[in-house]
Amino acid sequence: MHRIDVATAVAVKPTYPAGGTPGYFANCNPGEGFPGTIMDAHWLNRVQEEISNVILAAGLTLDAADDTQLLQALSELIPDPEEAASGRLLNVVNITASGTYTKNVAAHNVLVYVLGGGGGAGGGAGGASASGVGGPGAGGGAAVKRLLNSALATNTTVTIGAGGNGGADGTANGSNGGTTSFGAHVSATGGKGGPYRSGSQGMTMPSNYDCSGGDGTGGDINWKGDSPVIPPGFWGPTIISGTGARGAGPIGGPGARPGVNPSLPSNGFDADANTGGGGSPGITVYQSGNCAGGNGGSGRVVVFEFA
Repeated sequence: MHRIDVATAVAVKPTYPAGGTPGYFANCNPGEGFPGTIMDAHWLNRVQEEISNVILAAGLTLDAADDTQLLQALSELIPDPEEAASGRLLNVVNITASGTYTKNVAAHNVLVYVLGGGGGAGGGAGGASASGVGGPGAGGGAAVKRLLNSALATNTTVTIGAGGNGGADGTANGSNGGTTSFGAHVSATGGKGGPYRSGSQGMTMPSNYDCSGGDGTGGDINWKGDSPVIPPGFWGPTIISGTGARGAGPIGGPGARPGVNPSLPSNGFDADANTGGGGSPGITVYQSGNCAGGNGGSGRVVVFEFA
């Protein structure tokens, strides 16, 4: 498209006169004495400028050798129908077990949340004159990442981190929670397991006790799982252990409720599945017996699919 550039063209656009009565073009009709509609420079300038302004608004430079510029400009200025409808939530996929995510071909982008598994709690062992209360498990980490659907394979491998196992008795630590991943795009590690306590150790945690929560990796936002409260409980008429730590982020859930030891050795409690929460520990207070710690909650993946 190019503005007229013949020798008789003027450099400054003439001022438009007031508009007359709107009408239409007609051919000449000698039989009726009608000379036909006369092409007016003002009307031609209006048409030229209407087209030129669309092209210029699209950021293009008028080019006499390119007669596709109006089409290019319209394509730039008017979004594709699918693009115009972008942002609408199509579906939510909640993945609670390892497997495969198959992308929705109608989606334009996805928001993927991942949550690691919670740590298992330590066991407790005591005796007639000794006590042991294990350490709670830490919460799994979490992350969220926005991905264009075009960046996804048809099928993406999803791994759900298992909750850590609770210490089997008063001489076993809880194990760490597993890592949850969505292909190679984004992942979250599990929370640390709690230590066992036995003999006269009571609720005192070892100096090298790593009670850190898991971490999100590769996300647009990454969250760290909660660490359990240290010391993990209190003495009193009723002995209560520490609570399992919470899984991270908006899809994380609470850890296991605390164990209670009014008169008998007590095993810890398991965190609910797919919460990323830590387990609560076993308790023995001046009693013989070995008590297991509770298991951590497994992780999960949630995929929000948008048009």
